[in-house]
Amino acid sequence: MLNLVLEGGAHPTKDSIRLGCGRITAALFSHLQLAHATEVPDAFQTRPKKEKMGLFDRAMALCQDTDHRVRASMADQLEKFVQIIMSKGEAKEVGNMVVAVTEELEELLRDERTDVWSCHAVMHPQTCGAVYARI
Repeated sequence: MLNLVLEGGAHPTKDSIRLGCGRITAALFSHLQLAHATEVPDAFQTRPKKEKMGLFDRAMALCQDTDHRVRASMADQLEKFVQIIMSKGEAKEVGNMVVAVTEELEELLRDERTDVWSCHAVMHPQTCGAVYARI
């Protein structure tokens, strides 16, 4: 399942494939240890550098997708990512991941599309508060 999400999340031409993969990233992320969520799977070790990433990095990359529906979907999932990170992480892992999520939240708040920056997770005070409290 992990390889499928990583592969589909990088699909260059099919927005619907990236959207589907983006929608299940948080659910898959919740089943992995944080260290495993950041590792590049063996099957992707020989890929070009821009395709060589773990689940967490793929999810953060999808937050910057060219399709606004993918960005909006990922914005809706950021709250779940924050909850998972806060519940599972060690200090160093949490710090690095929270910085990444914070950067994506900031970018999504500046998005030109209303459906992206007005998503529940982006505008929800608990999401932003939990993230900003850690930095």
